[in-house]
Amino acid sequence: MFDFTVIWKAFAEIPTAGALSVRLDFLKDHLQRAEARIKELEAENASLTKQLHEANKEAVTNPVSQELVKHAGALWERLPTGGYADYPMCPHCRVTMSSFQNVIPFRCHKCRYLTNFNGRELVGVRSKLPS
Repeated sequence: MFDFTVIWKAFAEIPTAGALSVRLDFLKDHLQRAEARIKELEAENASLTKQLHEANKEAVTNPVSQELVKHAGALWERLPTGGYADYPMCPHCRVTMSSFQNVIPFRCHKCRYLTNFNGRELVGVRSKLPS
């Protein structure tokens, strides 16, 4: 006698119209959510691109803010209490620079920019900053 269980298992693996309809609805729902999210991200991207463009225009027209003073090849941050920060900042990266054992000129660790003064000359350079 023929074993119909093999045929029954084969038919059981074939998806029915109802199961396919549920899967299709599930996929359509996910597709709609993805399309909505894409639209949100495109709008956010356009807004950020516009902000970046405006910031770049401002940076070109006003490269150094009022809080920073360019002196001796470096930027010096004005403190709210008056005076300046203890150490210079890189004019390119705007991060604080350091001088190795006060012998090597001040150097930016990010872009490797070098000033023309070292840590021993720091007091003299700071004394020449505008008031």
